[in-house]
Amino acid sequence: MTRQNYYARRKLRRRRAVDGELVAQLVQRERCLQPRLGARKLRVLLRDPLAEAGVRLGRDRFFEVLREHGLLLARRRSERPQTTNSYHSLPVFRNLVKGCQPNLADSSRSKLFSSRKWLKCRGAILKKPRKWL
Repeated sequence: MTRQNYYARRKLRRRRAVDGELVAQLVQRERCLQPRLGARKLRVLLRDPLAEAGVRLGRDRFFEVLREHGLLLARRRSERPQTTNSYHSLPVFRNLVKGCQPNLADSSRSKLFSSRKWLKCRGAILKKPRKWL
């Protein structure tokens, strides 16, 4: 490593440290107002103040600075649970029970129906799922 390269790198390291501190301060100031603001939007909002200070920072370096200072946001879990994955390669069968109404006129028949393991619907015989048992 040449002397020229050594001092150029040292100057660059110092400059990056100062730039990182400035970015961290600006991000913390903005996060006081908008705590859940993400890094990409912060970068757009801070473009002008950073340009005025003479700081040139790309997207990856911006993320790196936020990571070093612990300013990246943790992802929030969804408010609703994900219940169904409809985008799969498994076969989808038509609903054989849809529109089928068992005749449960009296309570004795409902007791009989609840004890059955098989159900007749539109001429097809269907096995009741375990959750019905």
